[in-house]
Amino acid sequence: MGQKKKKILVIVGCVLFVAVIAIVGALLGKAEAGTKDELLEQAKAKEVAEGSGNSAQKPRGIIDIDGDEYAYYDQIESYLLLGTDHSGQESGQQEFQGDLADFILLLVINRTQKTYTALQIDRDTIVPVAIGLDEDGEITASLEQQICTGHWYGDDPKGCAANMTATVSAFLGEVKINGYYVLNMDDIPLLNHAIGGVQVTLEDDFSSWDPAMVKGATLELTDQQAEIFLHSRMGIGDGENTTRMARQRAYMDAFYQKAQGQIRQEPGFVNDIYRQLSEVAVTDLTGNDISKITNGLIEFKSRGIKNLQGERTVEESVTDGEKHVEIYVDEEEITEVLSEIYSLTPLDE
Repeated sequence: MGQKKKKILVIVGCVLFVAVIAIVGALLGKAEAGTKDELLEQAKAKEVAEGSGNSAQKPRGIIDIDGDEYAYYDQIESYLLLGTDHSGQESGQQEFQGDLADFILLLVINRTQKTYTALQIDRDTIVPVAIGLDEDGEITASLEQQICTGHWYGDDPKGCAANMTATVSAFLGEVKINGYYVLNMDDIPLLNHAIGGVQVTLEDDFSSWDPAMVKGATLELTDQQAEIFLHSRMGIGDGENTTRMARQRAYMDAFYQKAQGQIRQEPGFVNDIYRQLSEVAVTDLTGNDISKITNGLIEFKSRGIKNLQGERTVEESVTDGEKHVEIYVDEEEITEVLSEIYSLTPLDE
């Protein structure tokens, strides 16, 4: 394939990725989610309207959190969106190794209630990371590591994506994940170019990377500035990944402002792009899947973007001797957040 054609495919792939995740940016400041009490009242009202409680229905899915089982009864689909970097040294080695997953977001679409929610997971969260899968995709072995390393393991890019999907699913009580979509973070300049740049206000100082990127400045990011804004962490602000995650959400929100008009005006926009990106993105989703997801995000009501709060420590790794941030999330936090997202009901009730 010629270099020019390959570059076009990469740009196209980036646009599709953002066409999906950028709409999630509408979750920021545009969510019309109620309080937990309001959501509970809505669920009760729904049961009364249907004339029967959950006990009379068959669960559509079961989530097991530390031995406690919870059911959900709505028609729900979950999709894993990943942005990877080259920290895993995917190329230049005789033996294949995948990249680290820098950006991890689970998009949850509730087709019964016509809502959608996003769960962004911090890359430094410590979980049992899958290091081997059987023919059915079940985990055969695992190690307690940062969740971002789940994308290291696999024989090829699809194997790495499947391994990461299994890791996230296991961490969230074996929740069903209907598909994955992966692009590399090196493509940030290309996706920014595809939309013609987005405008953000800098909450931190980036002037050591670019003199124009001073704290408080409002800029329409160039392609290079977009990469700095979204990917850089060390030496920026507090250097924490949680701060970088906030910048990623801010970028998605700004991107959404520019992308929503084009997506609404051109119904075939996403599918046209999908057909051109097969050699760029790593995904198990079809063009029809992408179209269905995008249409749902456009038509349904946002319930917000969620995060899992955990205990943060800095520990020295036994593998490289370097100090790394580690975040530990307990079962109570996972149960609370997933109960809100999936409207879970304990099976023993």
